[in-house]
Amino acid sequence: MATYVPGDRVWVYIEGDGWWPARVLSDEEMGTRTPGFDLAVQFYAGVEQPATLYELNSHADAANICFFETSSEKAVTGNPELEASIRCACADAEANPLKSASAIVGGARVAAGGSGAAGSAGAAAVNRAAVKRVRDMGDDDTGTYGGGAAASRSASGYHHLRSDELHELSSKISSAVAAADLTAVRAALCQLDGVDVYLTELEDTKIGVAVGSVLSQPALKPLWPLARAMISFWARHLPAETLAAIRSVQQRQLPVPAISAAAAAEPSSPHNKRQQPLPAVPSRSPFASSVSPSAATAAGGAVGGAAAGACSGDVAPTQRKTFYDNVYQLLDSPLSTTRYDDTVIDEVARKLATEITDRDERQMLLLRLREEELSFIRDHLLSGEWTPKKYLDQPNEVFTTKSEKARQEQRIQEKMKAIEAADNAMLNITSLFKCGRCGKRHCTFYEQQTRSADEPTTKYITCLDCKNTWTQE
Repeated sequence: MATYVPGDRVWVYIEGDGWWPARVLSDEEMGTRTPGFDLAVQFYAGVEQPATLYELNSHADAANICFFETSSEKAVTGNPELEASIRCACADAEANPLKSASAIVGGARVAAGGSGAAGSAGAAAVNRAAVKRVRDMGDDDTGTYGGGAAASRSASGYHHLRSDELHELSSKISSAVAAADLTAVRAALCQLDGVDVYLTELEDTKIGVAVGSVLSQPALKPLWPLARAMISFWARHLPAETLAAIRSVQQRQLPVPAISAAAAAEPSSPHNKRQQPLPAVPSRSPFASSVSPSAATAAGGAVGGAAAGACSGDVAPTQRKTFYDNVYQLLDSPLSTTRYDDTVIDEVARKLATEITDRDERQMLLLRLREEELSFIRDHLLSGEWTPKKYLDQPNEVFTTKSEKARQEQRIQEKMKAIEAADNAMLNITSLFKCGRCGKRHCTFYEQQTRSADEPTTKYITCLDCKNTWTQE
């Protein structure tokens, strides 16, 4: 069972947005706590998305939070916002050491520190099984693995370097890639020939991120096959579920149509400017289909370092839309008679994404913006008549459309008919008698002996339509 304390890095699930990295906040960071919420986190900032606050109920939302770790399938993504957020989480030196099962087994080290920026509610204990299966290492792996031991060669021909050597090579490769120095990058990659790297070393040294960054530089294109081969070789240490998620991302990326250079250079709106196509990778490479963009990143333990360049073929990866993207698209409706400037739409969309954090409220806003009869919501928000807070304060009757009112009336009528049918279920219904008031033959009756036994009975009749009653001999 897991217990979350201030400073812990966690994954938090937001419906419609998926899993995002965040840090648990303390009571001092939070201040006033919202009633009903006993756990508060601050999401890490992305490329343009700012750091936001979020509150949870430790009992109701226990399934939507778990410890942060970079080898999870949650870290496999093509979304640049999420990749940047994951990098910030990995680089947070003030957070507590990682507590995921894979991090605990491997002894991953993160600098412990205090708390960071101001946030939401105080932290409370949340019990959740944080079970993460780590792949077993083969005999050739475990036989030569030792912290700080000198490099040695196993029977299979692979050897391992010390962590300090991997750190040094990672720095060299990163510097050479930044300078686009083909010779220096080739020399550093040659030093990794035949080198095997464990998952814990990938997370600690970020060597996978450094090698993956080679794929983001078109000037280093001759080295792409070598970098991809190394990443593919190291990726075998990833958990099985992570590899399955990588293959799933690859399959979703295959049918995406190619994006021309002109289309990439001329985005139609600020919303599209954030989604830049990735550098092309030759599809004829023997390693083009072996590792996805996120495989390189997950192998590095920091997801996103190499994703920019490992896309198979001249194809842009499929990117999952965030809440901001969906709101922007709906606010920028071409069907509206009133047009607004892109900067106004962008500002309103950002305010909505920042101030509306409840998942149910977000989903409800998206549904309402898609409703044609509720187009006034868009106009009120973009004109400034409604702020996000004022929108949330509106009663539900304001957003009830005519068609919804008609459906509600129909449901009421059907319910009344069902109640009436249930009441009439035990009645003796007949068409033998005609009502003298409405003329219909929809009646119920019962007989009673009101006179002597040799006299006919008296029938008491009730019309079920107009409720008229009469007697008949």
